[in-house]
Amino acid sequence: MGETRLADRADDEDRIRAVIAKRKLPESVNGFSIEFGTDSTGDPAVTVWLTVEGDPNPPRRVLDQTTKFVRETERDLMDLGLRHGPCARGGGAA
Repeated sequence: MGETRLADRADDEDRIRAVIAKRKLPESVNGFSIEFGTDSTGDPAVTVWLTVEGDPNPPRRVLDQTTKFVRETERDLMDLGLRHGPCARGGGAA
């Protein structure tokens, strides 16, 4: 990976962290991590993983709060015009 790609990745990561820092993490989320890679077409992609622990069947209020956080954060990230596009993946609880 060239220096430009590393700089692009670092810039995108800083911008992603800034967007998330502006929001309060939902009570169901203990943290997050950022993973860079490629999407199914080979284009640069980024996945933001939320770390969720606790009740495997949380109350509807908690699900709604988390869904709202994800949607609003995703919208803000898309507006940034990152060099790495979003890579949507499902996942389980940590």
